[in-house]
Amino acid sequence: MPQDPLSNNQAEIRSKTKLSKDHPKIDDYLRSFPSAPDAASRKRKREKFTTEGARKVRSVRNKGACVACHYRKTPCSVDEICAHCLKAVKNDYSLAKEICVRNKMQDSYFGVKTIAIFGSLEARKGALDPLLQSLSGNSYPVELSVKSSIGSSDTAVLPLRVRQCDLGRTCRWKGLSKVKGIYITSKSIYAPRYAVIPGCVSFANVEKFSCQVLSLSLSHSGGITRFLDDFMSTYSHYSRSTELREFVRSSRSVVGLNGLVSYGSLEIRDGSYELLNLPPTDIPFVGPTVHDQIRLLAAGGLEIAEKTVFSQIDSFKKLVGPNKHARIVGGICLLRLLLLYRDRVLRDAIRVSLPREKILHRERLEQSSFMYRRLTVAYGILCRDANTPITTSWVAESDSVKWTKEDNILQTQFSRLQDAYKDFCKLSVQLARNHANLPKGDTLTDEHDDLFKGVVVNSRP
Repeated sequence: MPQDPLSNNQAEIRSKTKLSKDHPKIDDYLRSFPSAPDAASRKRKREKFTTEGARKVRSVRNKGACVACHYRKTPCSVDEICAHCLKAVKNDYSLAKEICVRNKMQDSYFGVKTIAIFGSLEARKGALDPLLQSLSGNSYPVELSVKSSIGSSDTAVLPLRVRQCDLGRTCRWKGLSKVKGIYITSKSIYAPRYAVIPGCVSFANVEKFSCQVLSLSLSHSGGITRFLDDFMSTYSHYSRSTELREFVRSSRSVVGLNGLVSYGSLEIRDGSYELLNLPPTDIPFVGPTVHDQIRLLAAGGLEIAEKTVFSQIDSFKKLVGPNKHARIVGGICLLRLLLLYRDRVLRDAIRVSLPREKILHRERLEQSSFMYRRLTVAYGILCRDANTPITTSWVAESDSVKWTKEDNILQTQFSRLQDAYKDFCKLSVQLARNHANLPKGDTLTDEHDDLFKGVVVNSRP
């Protein structure tokens, strides 16, 4: 009997279906592998502490790690000097004792409210209030000015308006003369008192004036401070806002405003002197009330800038991290800050050596020296062998392969700064000065710079 063709086809389909079930498909031979191992399997597991190890860890946590070990994430100890700090200065115990610090900058710095350069802000404000309430007569436009000390004809000017005081109508005007690189009172006259009309000048104008003064002034540390100021000025003026750029701006404010608040660092001329109808003089005179008003306005902004800067230095590990660009820029700011206090140390040392030394001068020298050394420690933490934030190769802020115009400008300024830094770090006292009128202090000395030389110049951690 012939078979039905349909039945034959069905049998063939069943046979193929059976074969497909009995034999694996090609997909069954394929295996998938993860492109990256499981994160949990990669994480290194820390061994459990021994009883003695746990005790040591608790002791360090209770006492706090030193700032160097905290920044570099290296084990510290509860010893007075940890092994890392001792090694960093080639087992020099006296230097190691100074760099192995555990207290925070924001808890130990001498700022405008505590350093003996200005006295009590509240007391000075209280003394000014009655005088400002007694202003009478016409208002006059005058200028507070500082001439260039770098050989140019430029002058930094702060426009003011003043009126005469009815209370305490006569005051002591101070004539300033430069002695051994600092300005001291060399002549005094008693004449009518003028005061700045409240509200006629803002803090923003005072801060701008302080930055203009920076660009026209020589420091006791030589030309390097000008290169630092130029770089920080360029960097802070770019529109892109970052946490690092705010740190640069705050650091620049601390440096500039300190010049106005401190006494003896600037050749300030009070234009109110011209209202006295006295003969012209080459000696710049400044009235105490006008000077105190500007210093108080600057001090208020300086206090805020100091808190910002020193708290950010405490969290430098977060601000800088592994970013090479941030390490360079942050190091430039720290170097400028420590040179600010180095200049103050040199000025205070000169003042102590002059006749009529006061206890205040020695106290001021001790406080300035502490700040210089403490900031040297902070800067030294960023140094790795001979590679410091200034001697390393420039790294641009931009992530793109093609640099921006801003990057090119900063690279040029950084290159000039590197040359000035190398000159500054030379230990020879025969270092050739770039300017004939450069004040003493542009070379490192054993008297004040031992920590900077030991931690930065000669360091080989």
